[in-house]
Amino acid sequence: MRHYRLYLLTAIIAFFIAACQEQQTEVNIKIVCTSDVHGNFFPYDFMNDTFADGSLSRVSTYLNQQRSPEAYGENVIYIDNGDILQGQPTTYFYNTVNIEDMHLAAEVLNYLKCDAATLGNHDIETGGSTYQRYIDDLECPILGGNIVYEGSDYTFVSPYTIVERSGVKVAILGLTTPAIPHWLPNTLWRGLEFEDMETAASRWMQYVRKHETPDIVIGLFHSGYEGGITTEDYVENATRAVAENVPGFDAIFYGHEHGARVDSFTNKEGKKVLLINPGNKALQVGTLDITYRKGEGNGGEVIMRPALEKMEFCEPDEAYLSTFVTHMKEVEKYVSQKIGTFTHTI
Repeated sequence: MRHYRLYLLTAIIAFFIAACQEQQTEVNIKIVCTSDVHGNFFPYDFMNDTFADGSLSRVSTYLNQQRSPEAYGENVIYIDNGDILQGQPTTYFYNTVNIEDMHLAAEVLNYLKCDAATLGNHDIETGGSTYQRYIDDLECPILGGNIVYEGSDYTFVSPYTIVERSGVKVAILGLTTPAIPHWLPNTLWRGLEFEDMETAASRWMQYVRKHETPDIVIGLFHSGYEGGITTEDYVENATRAVAENVPGFDAIFYGHEHGARVDSFTNKEGKKVLLINPGNKALQVGTLDITYRKGEGNGGEVIMRPALEKMEFCEPDEAYLSTFVTHMKEVEKYVSQKIGTFTHTI
């Protein structure tokens, strides 16, 4: 009789476990995105000799808050959208002077546990040896589904990456404005081609859907909302066009034009696509709070809440500043050099 009761209890427990597994499970994920940081790693403007409201030092504090057990814990995804290698002297120093050490931009993103990044036009502007060094130093993938080797379909960097959080697969597809040849000489990007974004997005969306079966698809585009330089071969700012004409994206983080904004757009299949531009200089971050409710079989319900969060309300992270204090002093010493003397007033 005792064995029968034990068997019955075990069966009841197994039944309830199975029933719970069949019910929807809810996963909360937060995506945080920076774009067009332009070397603003510290709460200090080296060019104007003033304190700065933005910087990745404040973003570090924000990420720590979101990664706390009381918030999203390990279910935070941090991504950067390019144009990080040009701007403040912090980048110039590590682009051209201290070229032996790991690039500071890569060190900082590694410290912040960045999950994916793109190359912007100003990153390409630094030249192949610099952006290749940056790519090699990064611990996360650089994405660029429309940056291909000349005369081929092979991409220079990964077109997409899959980030999994609590069993939810998030595909992140990266693209870069194809107008780079309009601004920069071929010597800076020799051997590469920049495809039309809509064409590349369509190709890679089909591939990702077929081979990866993600639960959520996010775009990471270093390209503006719409317009700009337009030719027969490409459109500089094609984020809206891709959102409208390439079904499959749940949300797209974009940049390049520095205007922080959040939009909701309906694609040609009638599905809503969120468009989020974090702006520049890490003055704010773009965020996406995702609730994923997984039902029976494949698929699930996705609820997304976009926002812009100003970093001026976050104090610089002391641990971050301590980690990079030597780097900051190196840059301070460099920009404080005497380069000449005025003998007459100007």
